[in-house]
This record gives sequence, C-alpha cells and structure tokens, in this order.
Amino acid sequence: MGFFKNEPLDFEPGSKFSYSNSGYDLLGVIIEKVTRLPYSAAVSKYIFGPLQMKKSGFNFQKLQDDNKVTNYAYLSPTRQAEVKIWNSNLTYSSGALYSTAGDLLKFYEGLSSFKIVSEQTLEQATNPLLGHYGYGWFLDVIHGDRVIDHGGNIPGATSYFLFSPEHQTCIILLNNITSTTLEKTGKSMYAALRNKPYSIPKPQQEIKLGEKALLRYTGFFEVSANYKLEISQEADKLFMRINNGDKVKLLAESENRFFINDEDMALEFISKDDKIVQLKIKQGLATKIADKI
Repeated sequence: MGFFKNEPLDFEPGSKFSYSNSGYDLLGVIIEKVTRLPYSAAVSKYIFGPLQMKKSGFNFQKLQDDNKVTNYAYLSPTRQAEVKIWNSNLTYSSGALYSTAGDLLKFYEGLSSFKIVSEQTLEQATNPLLGHYGYGWFLDVIHGDRVIDHGGNIPGATSYFLFSPEHQTCIILLNNITSTTLEKTGKSMYAALRNKPYSIPKPQQEIKLGEKALLRYTGFFEVSANYKLEISQEADKLFMRINNGDKVKLLAESENRFFINDEDMALEFISKDDKIVQLKIKQGLATKIADKI
C-alpha cells in the first residue's frame, strides 16, 4: 500500500470506473484482515482446497513440475525472447497466480454450482455497475449474449477466462507469452461456438505509403531526457533510432501506425490540426508517449 496510498485520486470514489491493480492489492489487504491469513493461504483455503485445484498456486519461481512452461516476451519462428519470472510477493493479489486450464475449469464448475460462493453472491458479482464491471468481472455482450469475462497479463504470461451462465459455456485460454490478442481470440471462439460471425486476429501486414505521406512523420521525439527518438526517411521507408542506437526500419500497418519486423513494438503517430505532435510507443505491455520536439 505504501506505493500508492499517498497518490492523488483519479476521480471521486464511486463516480467512475477504471481498472486498477492497486485496487486489487487493497482488496488483498482486506482479505488478509478478514480471514487473518496471508492472502495466498486464504485463496488456498477458500478456493483451491474445496475445488481440488492442485496445480494452482503463487510461487511460480519455485514450482517444480515437468509441465512448467518457459515464459516469453516475444516468440516467433526466428526469434525467442525469454522473460524473467515475476516475484509473486510483489504482484501480490493483483497478479502472478499460476494455474492450468484443467484447474480453471474446476474453478468455473465451482462457481456454477455455487460451491465456493452462494448464488446470490455470484449474481451480485456479475451485475454490471460502473463501466460494465461487476465485482471482479467484466460484463460484456457478444451478439446479444451476456458473457462474464476477464483477462490477465504480465510480461511472459497472458490469460483469458469467459463464461456464459445461460449457455453453460466456458472458454479458458492461457499463453506463456505477452499477448494483446488473446481476449479477442476468446471472444471470437465464443461467437464461433454460437454460430455467429467472428474474426480471427491476423499477423501484421505491411502496406505501402508514398514518400510524401512518410515525410510528415519525420523529426525528433522525446519521452524523457534519457529517451529520445529520431524518425528519418530514406526513399519510401521510415527508420527509427532510439538515443544513439542503430537505425531500425519501420513498416507501415496503416496510415499512422507502424511496426518493426520480428519485434514486439508498435508505433502510432498522433496528430493535431493535421500536424504530428506525439508518438505513442507500445512494447509488450508498456506504453510510452513521446512529444515531438
């Protein structure tokens, strides 16, 4: 709590919704005070134990299991970038729980049969409040169907969990890479199961932009005094150089969005009054904003 307790509020509590890891950490502290147990022990006592979720836990660093995965920040046929496993004591109650699809199916079955919470409690938890969020669940609609879902993401691991009480359907997706498309994949799978229209996330494809169109993106951008970028043009290509590093070729995905071949980095140029004013840099789960200078 020391990391955030003295920070200013984004808005008056109860007036808006914004997902917050700090909010879940605060919930973990409350759980410890109510149960008089460490958070991990409370989850084991009230969820893992009753549901026989024997392959779920918190200390993934020390887990000894032949089926333990390697975590990747990026993975392709030509490049594999492993990522260091997070310390679950630091992510606490806002992340880093490990599990399997089989164990999470037990969790779904336990919820659906009201083995770990009552029907009334589950109904309260899945009733949309502000921002289409309940008590720990997003409440979405896919082709008119009510679905209850949530994703999770840390460097090297991504998860997505969806269920529909009315259609007794559950989708569980786990990835040992940093992914931003798993949630879309899960929703597309649900639509396919219901014989509804769906789309599948596709690999990034380069489009060609003319030299005149590329020229407006060139210049210098600054995230901070220690993070500066130069965007330059050579013929019909853009190149990026961070600080004094090597030039890297940018590939156009759309008129203002670019990516780097075989890298987990995407760039979006932001304009105002038809002039480029900022550059949004996404790498993995991190987003940086650079102002044009």
